[in-house]
Amino acid sequence: DEVDIVLPLPPSIPREDLDRILKDDPPVKVQLGRQLDVLGTAQLAVCDCGAPSLEAAYAGVPLIAVYNSPLFCVEKLWRRPGFMSLPNVLAGRQVVPEYCLGEMGSGRLAGEIESLLDDETRRQAMAADLGSVIESLGPPGALTRMAGAILELAGRGRT
Repeated sequence: DEVDIVLPLPPSIPREDLDRILKDDPPVKVQLGRQLDVLGTAQLAVCDCGAPSLEAAYAGVPLIAVYNSPLFCVEKLWRRPGFMSLPNVLAGRQVVPEYCLGEMGSGRLAGEIESLLDDETRRQAMAADLGSVIESLGPPGALTRMAGAILELAGRGRT
């Protein structure tokens, strides 16, 4: 099966810079606009473990959370229960897989992507769990409460 890779382009990144970076990679469709528009058409997202992972959860899209900072990789070892992605932190358990790219490499990440794309049951279960995470944030106004939850977690530091 063919996979379409779609990348939402935030206004802060000049298109020329992105074109230079992507020139030798597989075909990537760059879509100008809001990330939620792109997520609304996705079967699976690969995103940063911070706010983008929560945006994917809000859109109901199964995801793989990644972080590339060596500091995050070290911090994950010290953090209890050890979660870095916001959906997992808010759930208090692993809802989505999360990986440090430095330990994983692109080949293993591609394998995890393929595995999830081939397993609709797993994606549906993940989407349901993500829905529960978003539901736990409460009724309308959840974005404000989400920001409060993030600030509260940030204020706690390591536990």
